[in-house]
Amino acid sequence: MLRFTTKDGTDLVAYTHRFMSEAVIIKNPYSYSYANGGGTIVQRFGAPSEGQVDGAYHYHSFGIPPGSPFPSPWVGGVHNVWHSPSSRSASMRGMESISMFINSATGSKTSMAVEFALNLTEQKPGVTYDDSVFATTSVFAHCGFLAVAQGGARAIADGVFIAASGVSPAYGSQLQVIDSKGGVKAVKWPGAGIVPLYDPFIRVEFM
Repeated sequence: MLRFTTKDGTDLVAYTHRFMSEAVIIKNPYSYSYANGGGTIVQRFGAPSEGQVDGAYHYHSFGIPPGSPFPSPWVGGVHNVWHSPSSRSASMRGMESISMFINSATGSKTSMAVEFALNLTEQKPGVTYDDSVFATTSVFAHCGFLAVAQGGARAIADGVFIAASGVSPAYGSQLQVIDSKGGVKAVKWPGAGIVPLYDPFIRVEFM
């Protein structure tokens, strides 16, 4: 869970539950009354399940563009939301964004990181919506490891993330710098044994 304030002064809370497979952003109910939208969902990003229909699971696609090469559904869980007041990714230069870690997805052999632009939308009465209401710009990158639990990611540059390996028995403990073009640079944790590296709480300033 992350509380943050946008550049226009809106107080928000972003949260995930590992197997919800999405980030949900709401107006902070501790700052706004119900009448003023406190607790209202203003953005969703991810692929939560709609449940089973005729024996098969169906999934939403919030913010993920149709035909996206990014694999889904996100079966391994998501977490570690983080707000950037000014994205450095070319496709959303200067826009506010959220980065998030994805443990695993169908069709992918690795964990992943995503950064998506804030595109807040408040429901209007009498309007019927579909998943496209939360359309936004996003950037994905594949890690060089698969975290079966924990792990984390932060967007730090144009399509570039720093990622933590969490619990990754096959790869060991490491931090990685990854990018949307497939680049991976690993810094392995010194010493023997597996150290679960969760969220890479860092701050990088470019001068």
